[in-house]
Amino acid sequence: TECDVVIKKGSAYQPISVRENEAGQIVAFRGTARSVLGGDDGCGIFILLNLLESGEDISFAFFSNEEIGMFGSRLFPKEKLEGIPYCLVIDRMGNSNIICTKNGYGSEEFENALVETGAAFGYSPERGFCSDADALRAYLSCANLSCGYYNAHSCAEHVIFDDVINTYLFVTEFIAASNGRVFEKSPRLASYFVERNIMKEVIELKESFRKEYAFFVSDENITELMSKALNIEV
Repeated sequence: TECDVVIKKGSAYQPISVRENEAGQIVAFRGTARSVLGGDDGCGIFILLNLLESGEDISFAFFSNEEIGMFGSRLFPKEKLEGIPYCLVIDRMGNSNIICTKNGYGSEEFENALVETGAAFGYSPERGFCSDADALRAYLSCANLSCGYYNAHSCAEHVIFDDVINTYLFVTEFIAASNGRVFEKSPRLASYFVERNIMKEVIELKESFRKEYAFFVSDENITELMSKALNIEV
């Protein structure tokens, strides 16, 4: 069945149609063939935009280039994090994961508070892959939450909209329950990333991401991207 709104994004080949199938999954097609949907990072963006529309008193950031090295969050001016009590990254696959202490993202107190609220929504602690929380955990307690997408970066990617809404409700309730609370940073204070070594790490990350996700990022593109981000000549 078609969704209420069919989104078509232009491409050099055929437009991408987004629809809901008989299994209740939101999927993407290019012509008659399945295509990458973009639920990662679309689900997190959808949730955050709805939080903003609801009038919740939150600070927010949309970071670029997370998939190829967390460039946006790594280069974000960290002084802007002063006074922020905690950070929720909404970028995890599935519908039940709280990625926190097992990745050194946040303190036990922060994770326990998330579990206390999240248990009613089916959430529990888990270990995960890298996220923007890796670049921010040295400055405040972070957690990465599942938000309803599955099989990211592949033509089998799909979104379960009920899971997206469940995440939204969990986050909304946690914000209300944690009003006025400030959580200490993780005891594992050191960020995995050191900004002054960013160029060396970018080359290493490029190779690991190429193997993990089977896409190619050239040295020339990396150099151009980083020189613009850092406003330097290379």
